[in-house]
Amino acid sequence: MKYNEEILADMLNMAKEHGFMDEVLKLKDRRGLNLLQFATFNIKPRCIKILIEGAGDSAVARKELISSRNVNRESALQTTRSEEVLDFLMEGAGGEPPSQLPPGSDLKEIWQEMIFCRDRKGRNALQTFIDENRVDVAKRFLDMHVSTTGMSK
Repeated sequence: MKYNEEILADMLNMAKEHGFMDEVLKLKDRRGLNLLQFATFNIKPRCIKILIEGAGDSAVARKELISSRNVNRESALQTTRSEEVLDFLMEGAGGEPPSQLPPGSDLKEIWQEMIFCRDRKGRNALQTFIDENRVDVAKRFLDMHVSTTGMSK
């Protein structure tokens, strides 16, 4: 686990109490990962949920997650390491599933950009999963992408 859930929740409560939660969510490490995208490295989506729910405005936090890109231009989807986190993202990250958003909506466009994102090497999510030997995530993504998301270009 990349984050200790209890410490993370306490830290977020302090940030909220002092009125700088927005700044905390936008902080990035040297790889360009914000807290939300960094949480995609976890096996379980619990820390992402804590961050989204603790943000105050979960819709804004969710939008920050799906629009995040690191210095290699990888999306939160491409940095995902587990099937559970993949499922959480592809099912809407705690919000409305992308496949059920109205056509042409700004939010649907942002989801599509994350799903079809290409990194600096020109790889999409599926290629990233395969190149980095995340075969289980690649299989799950392919199953979900082809059968349930309804997202096509």
